[in-house]
Amino acid sequence: KECTSASRHCKKDISLSKLRKENIEGTSGRYHKIAFDQDSLEILGSFEQKWMRHVISYLKKDDDDDSSSQIYRSQLQLLTSMPGSVNQFFHQDNARKGLTFIIPLNDVTLEMGPTQLLPGSHRISRATTTTPTIAPTRIVHQRATATTDAATCNDDAKSGSSRSTWFQLKTPQQLLPFLEPIQNIIDVIQFCWKSEPMRLDVDAGTAIIYDARTLHRGLGNRSKKPRPVLVFRYDLVQYPPPQAGIIRTTIVRWFGAIINAICSVKGISDYITGRVL
Repeated sequence: KECTSASRHCKKDISLSKLRKENIEGTSGRYHKIAFDQDSLEILGSFEQKWMRHVISYLKKDDDDDSSSQIYRSQLQLLTSMPGSVNQFFHQDNARKGLTFIIPLNDVTLEMGPTQLLPGSHRISRATTTTPTIAPTRIVHQRATATTDAATCNDDAKSGSSRSTWFQLKTPQQLLPFLEPIQNIIDVIQFCWKSEPMRLDVDAGTAIIYDARTLHRGLGNRSKKPRPVLVFRYDLVQYPPPQAGIIRTTIVRWFGAIINAICSVKGISDYITGRVL
């Protein structure tokens, strides 16, 4: 163990060769330990009981989720980002509502590549649990002629014949399921523009908690120290992660990059303006 008077933490050197042997490497420089012995599981389980009531309360509070649905721990892992690890791409832990806890095991600095969140970005998936199925109404149209009357139109509608047809929604309210995701995206951009992306440089033991739909990524570790964190994830049984295919994952990846770029430009602008004023 290496202990210094300047730090209240004692740290063990983390062997890269041991990490490669006992863990799964995801993106370059990130190692995932998902197998634990029974003693470790019991200790981690005792910690877990302290926040489970909050998990249950959050995941079952909305009417759009079945009140009878069961919650389960979908992931427990020790994630270690080694020096030299690269930026992850933006992603969601689940396209459906879930909850993620990240607990750093040592103090995290910006240089160590903390978790970065796009505040409010879970809203882009909010409509996916409430969007109803819309059955378009077929409208039959004919040019008015001296011989055309309501009875003729009704007969054409029954037979399916017409000079021109199109699909039309029954009511304007049925457009809302299509407009809501667009409005959610606008809300995310506006929210992020005001608050900027969050880079969570926090003390050891601080719980970082976010909705599984939130766009986030781990930043690259530019320090000389590893960054180990415990990750607990909770989801509903009927919506196991990730609830997304390649197309959605790619869209989320680029959407996150664009939002981050927009907000970064805004942050630079604010900084320059502040210096000038």
